[in-house]
Amino acid sequence: MTRKLQSVGWLLLVACALLGAIPAPGAEDKKDDEKFADEVIADTMAAYRMAEFGRNAKTPSPEALVAAGSLLRSLKGAKLTKIAEKPTDADGKAAAGEDQATQNYEEQANELFDEAIALATKQGQDKTITELIKIAKARQYRAVLGGPKTINRTIGPNGWAVYNMEFEPHKRGTFGFRASFPMKITVVRSDNSVVIADGVTANDCASHVFGGLTAGHQSVPVTIRVQNLSKQAGTFTLLVN
Repeated sequence: MTRKLQSVGWLLLVACALLGAIPAPGAEDKKDDEKFADEVIADTMAAYRMAEFGRNAKTPSPEALVAAGSLLRSLKGAKLTKIAEKPTDADGKAAAGEDQATQNYEEQANELFDEAIALATKQGQDKTITELIKIAKARQYRAVLGGPKTINRTIGPNGWAVYNMEFEPHKRGTFGFRASFPMKITVVRSDNSVVIADGVTANDCASHVFGGLTAGHQSVPVTIRVQNLSKQAGTFTLLVN
């Protein structure tokens, strides 16, 4: 792959979630009591990765599911805006597939808490996990200002979803991707072919500070391509700031 997407170890994710602090790129320039859209994306993808660890069939971990739910719950004040751009296929025609409803962060957190209790009950740890969830729900978190754009969409076998979007120059763009199974995603600045992300993944994120404008452009054009390499239909979630 041209540029590998970012990845983070689960141990660091669990520790940061319990402390309520996973910094996003550029977060050092922001107030300690506020959380911005790029941090929301970074925290979201960290929570999704943590949940995957908790669901590992060989070493299932209800405490990891609680940590993931806690991190998502810390984002419940985020305002998710649906991506307005309509995707095309590889030939520029309207893409097959349908947009799906997107759960808010509190709904996602509660589902993970329920999943953690069910798993803990099988392991005889339900009392411990129930207490952890009680603590998580009582915790106060930093305020969230705004939120990212997002889409949750189905994609057919060997299907494509191509989004053409515009960004502001000299500012950071953050991209989060989650899929029901690994898919290929590329993020490319269209006017100069700078590759921001390129890889096959089911859960990852990338961040990039855009430079200045090129001749003939009033904004920074970016093309996001999602390709389902499988012979089965799937779903993906895209988060953009």
